[in-house]
Amino acid sequence: MIPTVFGSNWDNTYLVSTEAFEIIDDGDVSDDIYLTFGDVANESLFWHLGNQRFEFTDNVHVQQSLTVSGTFIIDGAATFNNTLTIGGLTYNFPTTHGGADHILTNDSAGNLTWEPSTVTGTSSNIRTKTYP
Repeated sequence: MIPTVFGSNWDNTYLVSTEAFEIIDDGDVSDDIYLTFGDVANESLFWHLGNQRFEFTDNVHVQQSLTVSGTFIIDGAATFNNTLTIGGLTYNFPTTHGGADHILTNDSAGNLTWEPSTVTGTSSNIRTKTYP
């Protein structure tokens, strides 16, 4: 028997289970499976059968670390704050755009800054490559 709780101002169609784990019946295996939050918010988490993945209908916020195993694919623009770690090396990006003809430089400690691009030496030291 599954214990249930009914609130006095709820319609009896709203059922809250106190079981730790529930299985959402997938019913017809050709339909996506939805878990919708509220009438007003109307946001959902669902299992998309065609793509074989979970999808959210709104933003997802993670307060601590997010670990991804396998391939991490970003479809669309990605926004990072000023620190990014790649292969164990941490880079601190500037918070502003560089000016015209500026390049991103590294101070060997991972701090990146925009610096004016300059060419030193003679033209014989410069190699060019033309791409089709």
